[in-house]
Amino acid sequence: MIRFHERAPRHAVSDSATIPLINVVFLMLIFLLVAGTLRQFQDDGIVPPDAVRDAVSGVDPQRVVRLFADGRLVYNDADMPAEAIAAALASLPDDTDGTGETEVWLLADRELDAARGVEALRALQAEGLRNVRLIVSLGDDT
Repeated sequence: MIRFHERAPRHAVSDSATIPLINVVFLMLIFLLVAGTLRQFQDDGIVPPDAVRDAVSGVDPQRVVRLFADGRLVYNDADMPAEAIAAALASLPDDTDGTGETEVWLLADRELDAARGVEALRALQAEGLRNVRLIVSLGDDT
C-alpha cells in the first residue's frame, strides 16, 4: 500500500503582517518629506512683490529718510543718528496722516542686510517715529 503524506492544512494568509510594513514605509515617507524641506533657504532668484501704487505719489521729500546698505541713516543729505532725525522731523509742520504719529518715508537700499534694517527701524521707533512707510520701486514691466 502506498502511503501519501498528509499535508498540514493551510491557514488563510492575513493582512495583519503587512500593516506594520505599510506603517513603516509611510513613516519613512513622512520623514523624507520633512527632511527634504529642512534645508538652508536660498534667496537666489526670488522676485520681491510689486508695489500696489505709484512709489512717489504722496511722498513729502522733507520726510524721506534714506537707509544705506551699511546701516547709515541719511536725512537732508547728511548722515544723522535717529535722535537727530526725530528732532528735525519734529520741527516740520504737523503731518500725522490721521494716525497721531509723524509720518516718515524710508528709502532703503536693496542690498541692506535685514539685521541692519531692523536695527535702524528700532532706533527710529525708540525716538517716537512709529509711522514709517517704505518706498519701493515699480518693476520695469508695469
